[in-house]
Amino acid sequence: MVQKEQMTSPVIGIIGLGIMGGIMAETLLGSGFKVIGFDLEKAACKRLSRAGGEPLKSTQDVVYKADVVITSLATSQALRLVYTQIQEALSKSPKKLILVETSTLPMADKELIAQQLKKPGVSLLDCPISGTAARMKDRAWTIFVSGNKKICQQISPIFKCLSDNAPYVGAYGNGLKMKMIANHGQEKRYYHDIVGCNSRLDSIQAAILNIKLKELDHYIAARRTAADFYNNAFANHPKITTPFVADYCNHVYHQYTLLLEGVDRDGLVNYLAAQKIPSMIYYPVPGHKQKAFESFGVQSFELPITDWLTERVISLPMHTELNEEQLAFITNHVLNYINQ
Repeated sequence: MVQKEQMTSPVIGIIGLGIMGGIMAETLLGSGFKVIGFDLEKAACKRLSRAGGEPLKSTQDVVYKADVVITSLATSQALRLVYTQIQEALSKSPKKLILVETSTLPMADKELIAQQLKKPGVSLLDCPISGTAARMKDRAWTIFVSGNKKICQQISPIFKCLSDNAPYVGAYGNGLKMKMIANHGQEKRYYHDIVGCNSRLDSIQAAILNIKLKELDHYIAARRTAADFYNNAFANHPKITTPFVADYCNHVYHQYTLLLEGVDRDGLVNYLAAQKIPSMIYYPVPGHKQKAFESFGVQSFELPITDWLTERVISLPMHTELNEEQLAFITNHVLNYINQ
């Protein structure tokens, strides 16, 4: 890549100055870029101002003043609203503009905004980010850059400012696909649209786990103690089946999963959440009904036991630090709901 292909001194606009957008703005400002931005939250705009950026009053104002606009949005509704406003601004006052969409939202939304913005001089890139704001400080984000390759090269200094890892992955939409592949092939948790993988163990985590591995027997013993408490609390209840343990082995209780009969399982999940007790369904959609496996014809499979279990299982909190007070609080609320 040669220097003349890169945009020099662009004005960067950021729409969505929350956790991710805010840290992007601060990082870019720290590297000498001029940054403007907009967010509905006044506190986010004040944060941008304190960092040396210029908060503006609307999405349209950002569009009119920026050469490159980065969007970092939390919901599909916000994405559609913002890009409708961008479209209206460009229709009123056409200009050359590069749009960098960094949110992790459904492909249908990304395709919709791409259709909206088919305008001369307007380039839309799909560049979702893998990583948290804390990881940004270590330059450990992965930015999956996709869209027109020449445009991606033009603004490569922006990507290099934000991360040491910003691979170009091809046509618009491939960014989201690559992030999905790296996250079990899912856009929404436990809903797998494509076959993916997961490989997130970095060297620091591995070093910590090597130390913790020496204490593994103690951790498993603590989980068994918690499971014993649950088992005793739910013993012989006609609507609850606790995890089965064969006589010839022991259970490590990676999860503690109950099987319910005659109970509004989803109602219990909501009730526990209201008491600030987490619970999980492993898994809300069984494997043979996942979109990722449609090409194998698995949706025609009849797996009645799997389907039956999917509607009845619930997993309760399980970790090594649970104490008796916490366990009693959890079991009492489970029983209060089921016995009502």
